[in-house]
Amino acid sequence: KTFFQGEIDELKERVSRIHVLAAQPLSSIDNINGLISTTITDNEAVITVENYSDALTQQLERQYSAKVTVQNMNLEDIFIALAEAA
Repeated sequence: KTFFQGEIDELKERVSRIHVLAAQPLSSIDNINGLISTTITDNEAVITVENYSDALTQQLERQYSAKVTVQNMNLEDIFIALAEAA
């Protein structure tokens, strides 16, 4: 169960959505600190994480030979991700 405590702006800064477009089909994505949720379809994944860092982008790019983009989330998207993960 994921639990957050703090100001709204802090929450918005702490949670990010990562889009991964890998060279090969993905079966799973694991070993990610702060993982909230993952959705995988063929060679694409959408990952929601707490405390994103540039090092995570580099890890995903290397591990999956992937193009990785990061998106900030609004409060509604964060709430939905947390509710689905619970």
